[in-house]
Amino acid sequence: MAARTAADQTDTQYREQLDQTLGRINAIRAAAGADWRSPTGNAILEEERRQSDRRRLIDVGNQRAQASMYDDNAEFYGWAADNAQSMGMLNAFTAGIRGLSGLASSAAGAGW
Repeated sequence: MAARTAADQTDTQYREQLDQTLGRINAIRAAAGADWRSPTGNAILEEERRQSDRRRLIDVGNQRAQASMYDDNAEFYGWAADNAQSMGMLNAFTAGIRGLSGLASSAAGAGW
């Protein structure tokens, strides 16, 4: 659960950073008197978006994969614990049967 939350927070952080970066680029362009319709300026904005999205998708994807691995591990450990508990009960049961069997043998040998 925490890993999924971290992935969501990372996604949000990347998006906020992109908005801030694009805002700064637009402010610099406006201060320089550049036309907001400039193909060169728009290409710079699009390249920044592309790079940011790529980094965001890689990082968030890695964190989500890690979260899935944690889920799989938890499921396996739960199964292993259930299995160990069942084996413990089976061992206790067979030990009890052996004990009763030994008691019956000694009773028969004693002539009861």
